[in-house]
Amino acid sequence: MDAERNVGRWSVISRLSLGLLALAVFLALALVYLLDLPLDGEAARQRLHTERARLIATATLGLMPSLDRGPLQATLERLIQQDPVLAAIAVRRLDGQPLVQARAAGVGPVPSPDEPPSVVVPLNSANGSWGTVEVRFAGHAPSSVWLRHRAALVLGGAALLAFLGFYLYLRTALEHLDPTAVIPDRVRQAFDILTQGVLLLDMRGRVVLANAAFRALHDDPQAALTGKLATALGWLNGTPKAVPLWQRACRSETPVRDQREVALGDGSTRRLIVHGAAVKDAGGQVRGCILTFDDVTALDRANAELRQAFSQLEASRAQIELQNVALQRLATSDALTGCLNRRGLQDSAGPAFAQAVRQGETMACVMFDIDHFKSVNDRFGHSVGDEVIRSVAALVFKRVRESDYFCRYGGEEFCVLMPATTVAQARSVAEDMRKLIASQCSAAVPGLNGSPLTSSFGVASTEHGAAHIDGLIDLADQALYVSKQQGRNRVSVYAATGSVPAPAAATAPGA
Repeated sequence: MDAERNVGRWSVISRLSLGLLALAVFLALALVYLLDLPLDGEAARQRLHTERARLIATATLGLMPSLDRGPLQATLERLIQQDPVLAAIAVRRLDGQPLVQARAAGVGPVPSPDEPPSVVVPLNSANGSWGTVEVRFAGHAPSSVWLRHRAALVLGGAALLAFLGFYLYLRTALEHLDPTAVIPDRVRQAFDILTQGVLLLDMRGRVVLANAAFRALHDDPQAALTGKLATALGWLNGTPKAVPLWQRACRSETPVRDQREVALGDGSTRRLIVHGAAVKDAGGQVRGCILTFDDVTALDRANAELRQAFSQLEASRAQIELQNVALQRLATSDALTGCLNRRGLQDSAGPAFAQAVRQGETMACVMFDIDHFKSVNDRFGHSVGDEVIRSVAALVFKRVRESDYFCRYGGEEFCVLMPATTVAQARSVAEDMRKLIASQCSAAVPGLNGSPLTSSFGVASTEHGAAHIDGLIDLADQALYVSKQQGRNRVSVYAATGSVPAPAAATAPGA
């Protein structure tokens, strides 16, 4: 396809060259006709011979009055030696008798039937004609056909040179014609209104049109780009080994897309999305391509700012979540011991209790408090009392599981809810807690001065018929009350056989 387009383009220049050649030939023929210039080479040569013979005759007349043949003979021989065209010269009287003859080497007597005809010039004096000068010129028999048609060959060569000259001149002239005349001003003004950069290129990659938005991408927006090669715009070419975008657009049946970055004179960089498509004439032949440039720098900047805003929002959301967790922890945790408060116990253990009831699993509850805690505050002060509460909570934390719910239920009273735990298992855990407190808490709180410290425990389970978590806690609290009634520092299990629960087992102080 490219070869066909090139042939069509050059044929136009060839036709223009032939037309100019025809015009030049016509003008040359007219000039020949007006100036009566000879066209026949032989006739022109004969005319020159005649003129030369007349000059020789004039010289002869100048030497003849002396009737001394010596100077004339010498003059004629010198002419023959100096002019290779001259073959022989003879001066004759009217009766044909030769007076003087001069011949070049190898030339026979004058006249000779084997030699070309001579030019005869009469010698006239004041008394009339008294003789003739016969000049024989060197033979010009052609050795080939082209010598006989030298004028035609010269004319043909001149025509060929003229054609080549016209062809090269037109080719150069067409390449340097002002391409701005191709696009009307109204079309340029319409393109200049667009905010999108537009670049129109011909098949050789030369700029036919560049609108104002495209020119603004260059250091000098007023610089003339029309007629320049697109290869001069380095940023438009892409990588050195890549096929130029406009060539891909011309070869492709569908629009092409690419992106470019251009650095402006102010140090900023613009990112451009480039779309290219072939431009075809009415016959479907590709005549060039059009490229459009969308400046997405502001969009990229906005997207970056939006992503940054989203990131900040995510960070804020994460921070808020952490703060909410902290607030939730503060709202559901006991500040002194770090275990759950009553609200936290309801929020966290309530769903676990409902699930245990639905699935038929057991949940045990252990309620305990510190024996004679009021006397601890009264004897040692509230700060020591706080240390005692913290120490008891720390010891219990060592014994409960991660799945258990440990709560400071109020004051010196604590509650532990144990999912998937039987009454016997809960009683065993409560007994371990009682022993830890009785054996270690006093030593862990220096302010007690070695005074003993004990706790009382009550154990209940869903096996006792509690329908909700508050009921289960209430049953365990009743068992705790029994432990206090029976001397404290012991573990009691709720008994469902009577209105007043009795301990299922008891551990005496000091046991």
